[in-house]
Amino acid sequence: MKYLPYGILLFYSAFAANTALANTKPTIEGTPTTKILPNESYHFQPTANDADGDALTFTI
Repeated sequence: MKYLPYGILLFYSAFAANTALANTKPTIEGTPTTKILPNESYHFQPTANDADGDALTFTI
């Protein structure tokens, strides 16, 4: 509270904002095989991670 000239009273307040970090994007990693022989089956399973702990679902 602060008094200004002419008897005017001014109210003010200070505040602080505490904000959480925004949602971070998930990461997907892995190195697939680049060469296979004919009639050979192929399988690649990358790993995915979310720093926020959100559940991830994906298909390759």
